Amino acid sequence: MSALTTATKSFQAAIIVEEEVFIIISSDLNIQSDVDITDSTVGEWSTGTDINPEGDYEDKNCWVLTTGTKPPAEGNWGAVLAFQNGINGDFSDYATLNVTLATSCDFNEYKVTIVQDTGDKTFLLPVENTTKSWQNLSVEVSGLNTIKQIAIFGVGGVLGTSKIYISDFYLAKGNNTISKTSLISSVSAANTLLNATGIGSAVGQVSNDDANTYSHAIAAAQSVIDNIVASQVEVDTALTALESATNAFKAAKIIHVEKSVGLISSGSVSVPGQITVNSLDTGTIITENVEHQGKSCLELTSGDKGTALSIEGALTENYSDYNKLSVSIATSGGYTEYLAIIYSEQKKRSNEEPVEIVLPVDNTKEDWQDVSVEIAGIKYIERIAIIGKGGVSGASKIFISDIKILKVTTGLDSQDFVIISSDITIESDVVISDSTVGEWSTGTQINTDATYEGKNCWKLTSSTKSADDGNWGTVLAFQDGINGDFSTYSGLNVSIATTGGYIAYKVSIVPQSGSNIDIVLPVNDEITSWQDFSVSISGLTSIKQIAIFGEGGEIGISKIHVTDFKLLTALPQDDEYKLVFSDEFDGDSLDTSVWNHETGYGSNGWGNDEWQLYTSDEENVRVENGHLIISARTSGNNGKRDGSITSGRINTMGKKAFKMERFRPE
Repeated sequence: MSALTTATKSFQAAIIVEEEVFIIISSDLNIQSDVDITDSTVGEWSTGTDINPEGDYEDKNCWVLTTGTKPPAEGNWGAVLAFQNGINGDFSDYATLNVTLATSCDFNEYKVTIVQDTGDKTFLLPVENTTKSWQNLSVEVSGLNTIKQIAIFGVGGVLGTSKIYISDFYLAKGNNTISKTSLISSVSAANTLLNATGIGSAVGQVSNDDANTYSHAIAAAQSVIDNIVASQVEVDTALTALESATNAFKAAKIIHVEKSVGLISSGSVSVPGQITVNSLDTGTIITENVEHQGKSCLELTSGDKGTALSIEGALTENYSDYNKLSVSIATSGGYTEYLAIIYSEQKKRSNEEPVEIVLPVDNTKEDWQDVSVEIAGIKYIERIAIIGKGGVSGASKIFISDIKILKVTTGLDSQDFVIISSDITIESDVVISDSTVGEWSTGTQINTDATYEGKNCWKLTSSTKSADDGNWGTVLAFQDGINGDFSTYSGLNVSIATTGGYIAYKVSIVPQSGSNIDIVLPVNDEITSWQDFSVSISGLTSIKQIAIFGEGGEIGISKIHVTDFKLLTALPQDDEYKLVFSDEFDGDSLDTSVWNHETGYGSNGWGNDEWQLYTSDEENVRVENGHLIISARTSGNNGKRDGSITSGRINTMGKKAFKMERFRPE
């Protein structure tokens, strides 16, 4: 970087700093402190703290504070860094103090004290004292004016040993710091969500691609936090982007596995005698039923032409609506890339290359990894291969425990309206306000943060007031915030657990206009475990309220637990249909045992005075490369019904007939 470029960047940064922040310490050596430092500026309040202003910790420039060696009786009560003068200006517009801090975790507490003419202000820093990594901290410091001193310190510690690392220490003005505090909180919550979410193809998990996308969004937001001269626009943009990424990540979670076809299960082929495995002539040594890190698996030892496992046979289904390939894999490492290659019949017939998909395997991990990748538009599969590129012949190994093809539904596919979910990462679609949740004057006690038999839920407890005072049952009512058009919704799902004692259990839907829809739930009052219900609903448009309740109950004792309460759209499920006929047109001519040619100009109820002549000639109807081709042709005269215009027409009349059918050309 040229001197002019460096000077320009420093000047631009200085303009932003003057407007937004007062820098005490920066990890960027090109950004100067706003403290006017003299020989008397930096102090340690007589604790004997050793202060190194040119430290480095976990790749960040910082100041290092080490506790002094003198005993507490001589004034050593902690590690202190105090800026005792040189803090000039009016700080009445400043609202937060921000610092990036790491610690040896030996101190009792961490604080900042600001010394003013009007009195001292001391702020407790919310340091997580169990981690030695960098922490971004922010505290509100409103009501400042002029500052005489500012000190950051840890109380306690081990004499001569305990350390605090300080970087990016600054005061910031109003709106920017409020947004930045929110961004810091959002990044922390996002990391917690990412770490708590499983990666794979099971219910409740997300795919590797979705996890990586979210991880990159978190890293981008963190980079804005680390930039102490980030503008208001940058902070707000990063906060909005992270919120969008978080919502997308939650929605990407798999909520239902509709269908699953296992090819390899616990190291063995799933259909012995029908599924076979080979090495695709790579020389790979394939050993079945090997134990590796607690799992039974196939062991693939690299051959002289690489490492490969090809699975063939028994792949006779139509896989066009399957959308995931899931592989449980472990590796010795040393490979440059891991691939899944899908050889399909339609690609073979049209001389196209097979589908290659990169498997997101971490080459540095020896533990088992559950990886899943998207597949689409693959109808009939000839074989599937798992390949490791590179590796050392006779030494590098890949272990495969399970391979599945799945059709999964994620929150992105779902059009359900969620009222309550047992998954705390899935937000309710109800817009909650102070007036939303009610109990219809029954006095029901509502706990929104309960758990019962391993499920997060809402707990409803019968009121202690008498029936004469309006206690006719136990009620949870959502009285507003149910927005949208519900005309396409046809079902309601809810899970209930009860202590019993109720006369009846119901859901009542109150529309914006018209009569209420009351639904009786067939709850077994003697079962205290979870019971799942799914009922049909119709005739909805807009909803004013929706309530779930038990009538009766023992006053002050009876309880109802509610979770996974949602409205469902009418989505046809492919697994409701069974394939009874298909023609792949994979021969050399039309199969006349199934199909009829309709010829002529139209008779016996078909035709509409068309000009063309329908024929059975190959020029008009032919089978070629797995396709049925029907062509209209003309000799150039284009006369009506003179034979100059020809076409083709076929049907299955008298040979194949269907009812309650669903036809889908592909």
